[in-house]
Amino acid sequence: MTNQYYEEWCEEARRKELALCLQKFNNGSDVNSVLELLTHRLCAKLQWPLYDMVKKEIVKDYNPDASLEWYKENYIKRFNRVSDHIIDK
Repeated sequence: MTNQYYEEWCEEARRKELALCLQKFNNGSDVNSVLELLTHRLCAKLQWPLYDMVKKEIVKDYNPDASLEWYKENYIKRFNRVSDHIIDK
């Protein structure tokens, strides 16, 4: 999803939710409850495409043991200890 598409999605969602709020105001609904509903629905709609992208990016074949070994080889064994004032006994 490109930024332009996401911005268009947000603008469309905003327009629809504001139209719904105006309808509720015209029907005599309480202002606070309408604004609370607007906040909830708009946040859910704006986050949906982002959650969808995150779900597609989740790694399903993650191996924590291999990741730990890679981390040890590439970071722990390569660099000196930062806390050199601590002495192992």
